[in-house]
Amino acid sequence: MPNAEDVQFFCHTPCDLDDGFECLSNYTRGGFHPVIIGDTLPKPRTCDDATKKPRYRVYQKLGFGGFGTVWLARDIEDERWVAVKICPNNGTKARASSPRQVINEVRILTELQQLRQLRHTSLACDGGRDHGHEYILEMYDSFTIHGPNGDHECLVTEVVMPLEPTFFTRHHFEPDPARATQQIIAGFGFLHRQGIVHGDPTLNNLGVALDQLGQVDEEHITETFETTTWCPVMPCDPNIREGSVPAYLTSTFPLVDFLANSNMMPSPQNCRIKILDFGTSFWADEPFANPPGHCPLKYRPPEVRIHLMSGGKVGTPWGKESDIWGLAVLISSLHGQSLIPSHVGRERQYFRCCQLGGAPPKECLEYMETLGFDKGYYDSWLGCNPLLLGSWDSHDYDASWKVMRYLGVEANRDSFLNLLRQMVRTDPRRRTPLHELLDHPYLVRNTEQSE
Repeated sequence: MPNAEDVQFFCHTPCDLDDGFECLSNYTRGGFHPVIIGDTLPKPRTCDDATKKPRYRVYQKLGFGGFGTVWLARDIEDERWVAVKICPNNGTKARASSPRQVINEVRILTELQQLRQLRHTSLACDGGRDHGHEYILEMYDSFTIHGPNGDHECLVTEVVMPLEPTFFTRHHFEPDPARATQQIIAGFGFLHRQGIVHGDPTLNNLGVALDQLGQVDEEHITETFETTTWCPVMPCDPNIREGSVPAYLTSTFPLVDFLANSNMMPSPQNCRIKILDFGTSFWADEPFANPPGHCPLKYRPPEVRIHLMSGGKVGTPWGKESDIWGLAVLISSLHGQSLIPSHVGRERQYFRCCQLGGAPPKECLEYMETLGFDKGYYDSWLGCNPLLLGSWDSHDYDASWKVMRYLGVEANRDSFLNLLRQMVRTDPRRRTPLHELLDHPYLVRNTEQSE
């Protein structure tokens, strides 16, 4: 059944499944907007745009979280499947996004969509040679709805399949790592050329385009209702605001299983990566005063790690160059290896970054010395005192990369490691810009082989 704490507020039909149901306590002022299958959004007189007519018919729930809820819907005007993300307003404890993050995501996706349309109509963007936009999630529409729990920004996008390894193992699906690497770098390179910093380049923020979904008719989706678990909801408290909770909850639609059972999974050799979730993104010339810093620890570059550890005394906040380091960590994981161990402490992780990318700045070493950790422990691990700048002058960086010797295909392994080393540099200014990396032999060779 849904979260146990919901029992304090609601009575509903128990069910055997916990997974796939959102917590009912999120349906409160500033929380989730209540939606049920069959709704057509935006409902009349709920949209801030009075000319907006009901257009997106809800068929299944695709997911939920701090970002709100996401629904599989049918665009009845353009006759295509779309994903409708309904963001929370304020105040829900499960909420991870701030109003500014939601606004930024809408602004960025809107601008990217305008660039895409400009390219399609006039072959603009560097005379048609500028590519990478095809790897960015496409947003079709956005609007604000007024509901019983507040105002909610709604984003209408293409439907994508999450790039989640646990989904793929049972279906024997694995994107080609070399092809995926080229697409990821091209997509993030496009963002950087537009002056946009993504801020959270992780595997969770990548998806796979689903062109095959266009072959699915509405009747095919309605047939899935038989396997959907439905849980009616009844408020215990008669003073609960009318309409603030949905009449029932439904289990999350297993999109990947549906595609696999319908023989519509993308080909691993021809899948197209999509970059998602721009909630922590920002324009490089309009940075957050206090960057969100939601990127998981293992993806963070040394300058961001030390910046957070020191409370901003040394290091720098997230920027374009930080995206590049994070992408190196992401790409290495696609090839089955982890650059930075996650089972050790933050100081050791920082020094591991420097073992791969070069000596840390003097001011960072001076700060680390104030932490008072055991120098003998690090001397036995590194073979030197890591707080002495001279110790890094004699460090064998090639040896530090030997642990990565299993990365990539045998024939291209050295070339792939060279690509990573151009991205993994302690000094952010020395990281190779992504548009230059597109000419790297590893990417060029694999692009030619796939054509």
